[in-house]
Amino acid sequence: MPEAVIYTRGNCHLCERAHEVVSAVARDYPLSIRTVDVDADAALRAAYGSTVPVIAIDGRVLTAGRVSEYRLRKALGVPPTPRAFAGLARAIIRQFGS
Repeated sequence: MPEAVIYTRGNCHLCERAHEVVSAVARDYPLSIRTVDVDADAALRAAYGSTVPVIAIDGRVLTAGRVSEYRLRKALGVPPTPRAFAGLARAIIRQFGS
């Protein structure tokens, strides 16, 4: 089973959202999920400190920062759900709407 690692830190709303997204994908795709606090390790803090959350699947970084369920599903080859499409639409509106 592939392993999703969420590099995160405490009091990070984007990190909490990333965990929700990865958990939603894991309902449709077999993933084990592990959360790693980058502030607990100096090397991880140096590598990911300003870009958390970072999602890596089996050691390959797939996304960082604001995590898109649609893009994560696409990267894994998991069919998108209506919720994923809605999130993509919100991101496009947010990007071009203001």
